[in-house]
Amino acid sequence: MSKTINQTRKAHREGGFILVMVLSLVVLVMILASGMALMAQSAVMVGGNVSAHGRATQAASAATESALAVLKTWARKEDVQDGVQVSAPPDPEAGGTAVLHLLGTSPDGLLVHIEGSGKAPRGASVKATLLVKGKYHADPELFAGVVSMGQVTHQGKLQLDNGARVGSSGQLPFAGGVGSTKVQVPVPQSVLQIQQAQKPCDVQLGTLVIDSQLQAEALIQKGKTICVAGNVTFHQPLSLQGVRLQVKGQVLGTAAVHFQGSVLLAEGISLRGLQLTDSTLMAAGDVWLDMASGPAGQVSVLSGGQAQVQVSGGSGTGSLALVAGQGAKVEAVSTLRGLVWSGGAVHWSGHELHGAIAATGPIDLGSDPHIIRDPALGREFIPGKLVYEVISRK
Repeated sequence: MSKTINQTRKAHREGGFILVMVLSLVVLVMILASGMALMAQSAVMVGGNVSAHGRATQAASAATESALAVLKTWARKEDVQDGVQVSAPPDPEAGGTAVLHLLGTSPDGLLVHIEGSGKAPRGASVKATLLVKGKYHADPELFAGVVSMGQVTHQGKLQLDNGARVGSSGQLPFAGGVGSTKVQVPVPQSVLQIQQAQKPCDVQLGTLVIDSQLQAEALIQKGKTICVAGNVTFHQPLSLQGVRLQVKGQVLGTAAVHFQGSVLLAEGISLRGLQLTDSTLMAAGDVWLDMASGPAGQVSVLSGGQAQVQVSGGSGTGSLALVAGQGAKVEAVSTLRGLVWSGGAVHWSGHELHGAIAATGPIDLGSDPHIIRDPALGREFIPGKLVYEVISRK
């Protein structure tokens, strides 16, 4: 009997031990399973965060590249707009934006900073920046002789010297005479240039009628910006040196006027017997000039409309740059050094042109034209299109 009881107790102890072991194994399995689940969840979260960061990076990159593409469509400094915002291609869950900041300009070009950002789910946010330099790339063929986006015509014999070439429909023959190159003649932005040339007034006057040299010197003072709210008319021959005259009206004259080292801005200009030495004349509208002699020094005439220049005297010692927004006509009885750039048609009539003609419209060279190329002329008027280069990526 005692032996039977002992055997029963031993069996109970062994059964309890087995139960404890089984329960322990179950708990261990549950702990392991829970740990694996936590690890899997953590891996999913990490993977999701990595994916979100990647999508934000892609959005920021897409935005900056889109902004760069917009920037490259701006061929001139005047086209560039500070603070323009560009969005990346739409994404259901991620998006990017970029802002263009104009840092500065120079005669050679400009500097632009593109600041981009991208966002994605799980709070992912990424920044991206580009530093872009824009440089002017001049078209070396633009003033290679005579080039028109229309047709070039003439009567009699055409004589070309010093490598001058003539091209119609924007096709300029190569120097060797075999084949041609495409040249795009842009429309002059004369009105914009005139607006940008305006300066604050030192003296403000009303309509002026100038009858003497003393009156001119008293009213149009040397070294100051004189603004006139009306017309200016010259009735007597006189000379103006070192003056800056900004006229909200017409400048008219039937008497000989000599501008030396001066700047004249007006709505329109009509002057007879004119002499120009190192001076600039600019009109938003039409310009009509009868020059008693050719230019001395560097002379520039800009017109937002039609420009007509007659040079009835000697050839002069300088050069004339005539820029007309809508069309130009030049008549010279003697040799003229200079260039004509027109946003319309050009009619040339003269003995010799040491320079070039470029026009968006047709060009009539008159009878027996003689064109002599002068590579030194014209670069300051058509700096060319802006070419952009990324100099830094972050």
